[in-house]
Amino acid sequence: MRRKLGCALFVVCISFGLLCMGQITTWFHVGAMGSEGSVNWTQGWIRVIGCGIPADNATTETQGKLLARRAALMDAQRGLLEVIEGVRVDAHSTMINLMANDAVRTAVSGTLQYAQVVEGSDKWAVPEKRFLFFFKRPGDWREGEYQITLQYNLDHLLLCVYPEGNAVNKGDESGVTAQACDYTGVVIDARGLGIHPSLFIKLVDPQGNPVAEAIAAAYVPSAGYTLSIPDASIENAKNDPRVGDNPLAIQALGLADTPYCLIISQADATSIREIAVATNILMRGGGSVLVVAD
Repeated sequence: MRRKLGCALFVVCISFGLLCMGQITTWFHVGAMGSEGSVNWTQGWIRVIGCGIPADNATTETQGKLLARRAALMDAQRGLLEVIEGVRVDAHSTMINLMANDAVRTAVSGTLQYAQVVEGSDKWAVPEKRFLFFFKRPGDWREGEYQITLQYNLDHLLLCVYPEGNAVNKGDESGVTAQACDYTGVVIDARGLGIHPSLFIKLVDPQGNPVAEAIAAAYVPSAGYTLSIPDASIENAKNDPRVGDNPLAIQALGLADTPYCLIISQADATSIREIAVATNILMRGGGSVLVVAD
C-alpha cells in the first residue's frame, strides 16, 4: 500500500513539473497584455475580448442583443488599441511612442477595421435566477451580457511603422551583389539568450556593425530544455511553411546591449546582406523570419 501511494505521489509530482515546464516554454507563444487581451508572437496576432450589455433604451430582447453586440465590438476595439499601444517595436520604443506621430496613429486607427471576429466567439448569456433554494429560472434579458473576441494581424502594424516596406537596413552594400538567392526564409536559433519578443529585431556582426536595423520576426518557443524532452523546435521551425522549403538557418552568438539585438557570425551577416539585396523575404512579415527562443 505504501509503495502504491509513493508511486502515485511520484506521478503527480512529475505531472506537475511537466505542466510548470510547459508554462515556461510557452512564454514566447502568448504574451499577456492584460486581462482582456494577449499577443501571440508565434502566430503573429493580437486577440482581445469585448463585453457589452443592452442599452437602457432597448425595448425588446432582439434589440437588446443587437445593441449589446455593438457595445461589445466597440469595447473590443478600444481594448485592441490599448494592447497595440503596449506592443514593443524595438529596443527603444513601444507603439504608443510611435503613435505620438499623427500619421502613425491615423494609420493604426485605420487598420482596426481589419480586425476579424473570431469564429464561434459570439456569446450571449443571461444569468439564471434561483428561488426556493433549489429551483432556477432564466433571468431577465436586460441583465444579459454579450461577449465577443477580435483578432488583429501584427502584419498590419508593420505597414504602419514602415509603410514603404523599408524595414531592412542592407548595411554597407559594397562588395554585396544581388546574386541569385534561393533562400525562402530565415530561421534564427536564439535559445538561451533571453531575447524579448518585439515587432522587429536588430542584427549585428561580431564587430558590432549593423547588418539589419529592423527585421520583422515571428517567434517559436523552444520545445523543452530540461529533463530528457527532445528540443525539436529548430527542425519544426525549418519545416514551418512560412519559411518555405529552403530557409537559411542561423545560430545567434549572443545579445548586443539589448534583448532585441542579436549578434550573428560574419558569414551569416554576409548571407543576410545578400538576401536583403536579392529578395524581399526579410521585409515580408508574416513569419518569413522565425526566431527560436526560450
